[in-house]
Amino acid sequence: MSYLNLILDLVALMLWLNWRGLGFRQVVPYRSSLAHTLKTTTPGRPRRWPSLAGLAAVLLLRAPLYAHLGPALRWVPQLDLHLITLPFRSDLPGRMLAFSFLSFLLRLGLGYLWLLLPSLVNRRVPDLQPMQHLVRLHLGRVDRWPVAAKCLLPLLITTVLWMAVHPWLVALGPVPPGMPLQLLAEQGLVLGLTAYLSWKPLLLGLLFLHVLHSYVYLGHSPFWEFVNLTAKSVLRPLGFLPLRLGMVDFAPAVGLVLVWFAAELDRRMLFELFRRLPL
Repeated sequence: MSYLNLILDLVALMLWLNWRGLGFRQVVPYRSSLAHTLKTTTPGRPRRWPSLAGLAAVLLLRAPLYAHLGPALRWVPQLDLHLITLPFRSDLPGRMLAFSFLSFLLRLGLGYLWLLLPSLVNRRVPDLQPMQHLVRLHLGRVDRWPVAAKCLLPLLITTVLWMAVHPWLVALGPVPPGMPLQLLAEQGLVLGLTAYLSWKPLLLGLLFLHVLHSYVYLGHSPFWEFVNLTAKSVLRPLGFLPLRLGMVDFAPAVGLVLVWFAAELDRRMLFELFRRLPL
């Protein structure tokens, strides 16, 4: 059931991105990219409402499905927030409806967090790169914010959302009542710091694909160009180290190791900090 929920979350995310994408008034400058379907504002422009209707249908219809199958399969739906896990009772349809929306919102936040990373590291890449241009279109005005503001955005949004939804989570049952405001704020800040750990699989995937494309010819496309540009931007802080031996560049391998260990170390430190709250 957890895999089914993940698949449906990804379907809902694709429907959301498609709904957003059909509203873009700019065409990504490369016809073979995924964005070549984006049209300019014309009378024949594709309608957006089917994507939004499909998204609503997924979120609404899977709730009774979970309430029906969950108890029979002894499935306990959970929201994984890195440091804590919020369980929901699958035998209550109302809580399954809340879980359906919260699970999607968590996946949506992760999706935009992944878009924020190339917006930060590729800020000097021109719009002629179609994948980067698509990232900028999805982020909208946020992409034009200063670097410091974009870096602080996940921390601030997570903190505010945690404090805002806490009364609702208390009513639903996953979290205990009676938490003081100071503890809520500190929990929100630590959870906000863990949001950056969500970049770990993205960074590892980009660096791995960069290594793969460096030694195996997989053709030329905007996707591989975007992967290589982003990986090189991520590895730029290692440029002062002598990591090249002849034709072999060890920087991606070193980057993979550093990302893995840094993320694991940060996760353990944040877990210990969260356990000691309130400070």
